[in-house]
Amino acid sequence: MFDFESQEFLKMHQRKVLITGGGGFLGNAVARQCLERGDGVYSFSRNHHQELAALGVTQIVGDVADAHSVDDALKDMDVVFHLASKTGVWGRLTSYYKTNVKGTRNIISSCKKWDVPVLVYTSTTRVMLGDADFTDSMESAAYPERFRSNYAMSKAFAEQAVRKAADNHLRTIILRPHMIWGPGDNSSIPGLMKKGGTLFKIGDGKNKVSGIYVEDAAKAHLAAAEKVAENPGLSGKAYVIAQNDPLVLWDFIERIQSMKGRHQVKFGLPAGFAFSVGKALEFVHKNLQIPFPPVLSRNMIKELSLSHVFDVSPAMKDLDFEPSVSVAEGMKHYEAWLHAVRRKQ
Repeated sequence: MFDFESQEFLKMHQRKVLITGGGGFLGNAVARQCLERGDGVYSFSRNHHQELAALGVTQIVGDVADAHSVDDALKDMDVVFHLASKTGVWGRLTSYYKTNVKGTRNIISSCKKWDVPVLVYTSTTRVMLGDADFTDSMESAAYPERFRSNYAMSKAFAEQAVRKAADNHLRTIILRPHMIWGPGDNSSIPGLMKKGGTLFKIGDGKNKVSGIYVEDAAKAHLAAAEKVAENPGLSGKAYVIAQNDPLVLWDFIERIQSMKGRHQVKFGLPAGFAFSVGKALEFVHKNLQIPFPPVLSRNMIKELSLSHVFDVSPAMKDLDFEPSVSVAEGMKHYEAWLHAVRRKQ
């Protein structure tokens, strides 16, 4: 059994680090930073990724929902960063349960079986959000009476399993990043898109959100692993990871649209009207069993029209974490990356 008190396991030998979902946007950044500090880095994903191969990451192909594959992957690991997740704003709970809940329980079970000392679980701020603006920290507060989506509900179930697993032998910590952005992000901006590419603004466009630059989000993961190894009092706790200065969401979206060479936002929909349209579209999709998500949903409206501003002082205090990349600097890096991608196309 590993004894935290007898040695500094993060400093005495080369750590063997496993990242589930290492081929993803955040996972790739975590892998790079772990390599830079000299860790032996392994990725566990359902597919092989060329970017990870180029970095020299050892890749293990498998599914977190498969307990045997997880067992094989976690043996002899010092730290597990569990990032793999099924995301989205639409879908039945059963579609999220397999990966987000069962997969997390498999990770926990194997951590305990192989005496893995530290588990960092990547959750989401969406487990905190209800039907109104959010402008507080509330890391320790109860979950909302009603989750906005089945995705958020599944992540909350997984969080509970991670909290419960924390003991003297397995130290766990939960990170809740919000709106990760930066170079490497190929996701499209959520919203109502016409065929011609016009983005409709939802609401008055003044709502603010806390974002986090991808390199800072990755840095927070490494800091959390070190701090929970040093301080057992942090085990089982959850922390929001975000930049100190919130962004005006629609100003940010328009800036990204411009950098990507896309149409600017020209039309707006009142939030109440958009909400009614989303509700009607959800009804049609559910009753006709349409296999793809509606172009507009109530959850999407809340994401795009409400403010989501978080107090990150608990993470700054306990994890000694402070974002080091300003929004202005991050945007320069992001724009340079976008231009490089467009030149290759």
